Parts: sequence; structure tokens; C-alpha cells
Amino acid sequence: MFKRRHCLNFPFNPDADTGAAIADSGAHFYMPEESLPHVRTWMQWPAHADLYGDAAYFDLVQLDLAGLARTIAQFEEVYMLARPEQMAHVRHLCGPTVSVFAMAVDDMWARDSGPIFVNNGNGQQAISDLNFNGWGNKQRHRDDAKVAMQVGLLQKLSHRKGGLISEGGAIEVDGDGTVLTTESAIINTNRNPGMDKKQLEAQLNAALGTSKVIWLPGVRGEDITDCHIDLLARFIRPGLVLVELMPEGDTCSEAKMAEHAVAVLSTSTDARGRKLEVVTMRRSRTTRSTEPDMCNGYANYYVCNGAVIVPEFGDASADVAAAEVLAGLYPGRKIVQVNVDIICENGGGIHCVTQQQPTVA
Repeated sequence: MFKRRHCLNFPFNPDADTGAAIADSGAHFYMPEESLPHVRTWMQWPAHADLYGDAAYFDLVQLDLAGLARTIAQFEEVYMLARPEQMAHVRHLCGPTVSVFAMAVDDMWARDSGPIFVNNGNGQQAISDLNFNGWGNKQRHRDDAKVAMQVGLLQKLSHRKGGLISEGGAIEVDGDGTVLTTESAIINTNRNPGMDKKQLEAQLNAALGTSKVIWLPGVRGEDITDCHIDLLARFIRPGLVLVELMPEGDTCSEAKMAEHAVAVLSTSTDARGRKLEVVTMRRSRTTRSTEPDMCNGYANYYVCNGAVIVPEFGDASADVAAAEVLAGLYPGRKIVQVNVDIICENGGGIHCVTQQQPTVA
């Protein structure tokens, strides 16, 4: 099941700047692969209880998010962005190991609305802004649309507007010139009307410092994200990609989409001409939660310094199998499985609520 977040329909935000192509600064900026060393992890505190139904359930969402932040803080610094009036509450729930900064935010999906940090070979870092528009104006985002710019100001980093509208969860990079994404999330009139695949490839490459885009079809309208890549396929390192399959014997449309992804990627080459190696893992068959929007994908994990933070869903066999696969793919890192059911009930997961700031080499 892909992400079907609780959402409210809002009209187009006239303050949301769609941006222009990133200007050539004379230095090649690129987005590093996630498993490289981080300075810290960025997260966002959800601000609006009405997006989650009622106050009691909203409290549970916040408890899950705070617990996840504390877990990541065992391995690297965590910066949590929160509205000024909520900071005392956030500090109370997150505890002293998480740093809280005042910033107007709408929701917790930092992967999508937060900044993309890009480095160059001259020891510089900048922010690449993908112009978040609420997954095609499906949810309020007036403040989340400005998070990337505001983080740039906070960190004193150059803020570089991309020439397309997208989200961080829609892209996977190998850090060596290749980006993996879905057509449904980017070649879509709710984000990029009037732009064709060739134009969007050029803008993706400019924004991320890549030179080759590998497209998977995805599914438009299946969920609020229009099928983000980070619940389907992940780069482990250049030349190696992981695809999550549905439970064995499942013949649903999502199962066929994942099998198609394996077929496409197995015959693809990356930006350096290497044939991709594809490994697979399987989603859990059962979960503790009975919510229809439950996002029970292990592939929505987060790689931080020294660890891989992975959801567990109460399916003992599948939970163990996922941990074993990831331990083999990330040798030397601790595999930490956490119960984030409440986050996952809202159509996202661990990767969706985190954004890495890589170390500058």
C-alpha cells in the first residue's frame, strides 16, 4: 500500500514560487548518497491536529515522532523544526538529545518539504529547493513550501531554486550521477504542467547534480504522493538497488508494479554505464494496525551514521527477514527496528519524516 495521507483540499497557493532552473555557479553540486556520513538529521513537527482527525490521535502521532527522533539521536545530531508556540511541548517530548529550532511548519513530512543538501568538490554545501507544493496542492503547505529556504538562512547556505516541482521522497540518488524516480510523481500536471520528460530530466539533473534519470511508471492518484520511489526502490550504493516486493503470492496491482520495477532495473545501466544489480525484500503480510492507510513498507528505512533505522510491524517472520536483508546490505551498521505504527498509519514512514544533511568532504 502506498501513501494515502490524511489530507485536506486547498486551493493553489499563490505564494508558492515554482522557481527557475538552478544557475550555474561554476562548481558542480550534487546530492550525496544517503549512506555517506551525515552532519545531522532534520525533522519537522506536525502543527495542525485537524490533519489527523482528533486531538487524541494527534497526540499519538507526536509521541511516535518524538520516539523516532530520540532513536536517531543515539547515532547523530537531530534538528527538529517546530512552530515557536509548540517548542516547549516538543522539547518535553523529544528530550535533551534532540535540538529544537523555531520555524513555521505545517506537517511532519521532512523528506518531501525539507531541503535537499548538495555538495561540491570545493568543500561547499548548498540547498537545492524542489519547490514543494503539497503533493500537487492536495494539502496545506504555505509554510512547508518555505522550509528549504528558511533552513538555508538558518545554516547560512546558498539556496538554489530548482526548475521543477517535486519532493525528496520522489527521488533516489546513487551519489554517482544517477537518479531513480517515478513518472507518476513528476511527469504530472499537478506538479509540472506543460513540461515533457526531456525537460524534466534536464531539471532533475540540474537540481540534483545527476546526469541520468531512470524512470519507473508508478501510479497516478493511487495515493497523495502519486507513488513515491522511497517505498518501492532504494539505492544501496552505486550499481546496487533494492526493490521491495509484496508478500509472496500477492497478485495486487502494487505487486505487479514492484515486479515490473525489478524487470526494468535489471536491464538498466547507471550514469557510469554499469549494469544495475537488483536485490529484493518482501513487505510484511500482517501488521498490528488495522488502518486501511497503513504504510507497511520496510524499504522506507533511514540510513544514519552507524545505523539503519527500520520499521517493524509485528509480523515476526517478515520483520526478521527484513532486518537480515538490510544487515547484509549495510555491513557494519546496527539495524534498529522501531514501532512507528502511528506514523505509518498516516501513509508514510521513517524515511518520509527524515532528511539528511551530509558531511562536506
